[in-house]
Amino acid sequence: MTNFTDKTINLSLRLKKHSIKKISGNIALIIAGLGVSVLVLEFIIRVFLPQQLITPYEGLWKPDSVLGWTHNPDIKTEVNTGERTVTYISDANGFRISESDLAGIPEGVLKVAVIGDSFVEALTVENDETFAKLLQKKFADEKINTSFINTGCAGWNPLQYLRSAEQSYRQINPDLAVVFLYVANDIMKAQDTVITVRKINVLHKLRMPVSLSFSELKDALFYPVNDFFEARSHLFIFLKQRSENILSQIGLTAYYFPDVFLKSEAASGRWAITANTCLQIQRFFDTKGVPVVFFLLPAPYQVYPEVFNNYLKGFSIDKNAVDIIQPNIILKEKLKGLNYYDLLDELKKYASDGRQLYGEIDRHFNAEGHKVTADILYPVILPYLRPEIVK
Repeated sequence: MTNFTDKTINLSLRLKKHSIKKISGNIALIIAGLGVSVLVLEFIIRVFLPQQLITPYEGLWKPDSVLGWTHNPDIKTEVNTGERTVTYISDANGFRISESDLAGIPEGVLKVAVIGDSFVEALTVENDETFAKLLQKKFADEKINTSFINTGCAGWNPLQYLRSAEQSYRQINPDLAVVFLYVANDIMKAQDTVITVRKINVLHKLRMPVSLSFSELKDALFYPVNDFFEARSHLFIFLKQRSENILSQIGLTAYYFPDVFLKSEAASGRWAITANTCLQIQRFFDTKGVPVVFFLLPAPYQVYPEVFNNYLKGFSIDKNAVDIIQPNIILKEKLKGLNYYDLLDELKKYASDGRQLYGEIDRHFNAEGHKVTADILYPVILPYLRPEIVK
């Protein structure tokens, strides 16, 4: 015969099971509700506030024993770095070209080697919208037939510009070289004087972290999850854009604030390293009888003060510790004797008229930025491309 204590225990067990079941059911309902809410929000954003999904572009680059990495030759693919989808085509040398360039460069055309990093590579716009191609059209309108050959590659620094200059001279025998230095990341440090051969991996692969350090967790888990949703979710892109300052503060952003703007870097040896590398580029082209012009491209936060203030806030930087035009001032002194032109003041004039020159997600020049840059560059380059310099 079951006693009172046994009945009490059984009742207690049944109540406990019921309670657990009820709690589990409530949790399931909450999760389902959140899932439905996310799907509804995703639908609303897609329909009423569509965002630009990012298309992975693995395979664009390859390791290179001279340059560290460069573009694969003879490829045609679609790329979207966050602004819009564009077509990327390369020739047999790996240089970016348009469909119309596949036939090659006609005889008697002045060839201009355009050397630089991702601002020259210009994956945010179609090749015909780059400042290189727009310059080519401007000269054609003036009956000066030119071919501006885009040798730029993302991530390169001035040492790679030097190696590219040496290599591209053998490949295209240019009549003029124009070298673009991006102020935010082209000021070299001692470790940048050695080129490391490596493969550029755009996508992060999900894997088990080998430690619990924040940097390892980011690389193994956070970045792969980010890459997955950037290519698929409009809602994710929408929320990420509006949380940039918070993400910056906790180190979960690809954006960074370059230390070249810190006043503490003013006495660094990096300026001399950079200037000396540019001088080597100048000397190389001098030995070949080829004129070369250096252009300094500003960062978006130099052109737009409000962007600068957001960066300071996002990265918790004391505004008294930075000087936003420090690189421009120092390089003007260090690059004396070179054909050198700083685009900052001109771009700020266009920006003050309300023109948006950089992308919203990808902070390289947008189509308007390339158009304006071509307008600025044209009168500077014109004296170097008179017909009588044809070889």
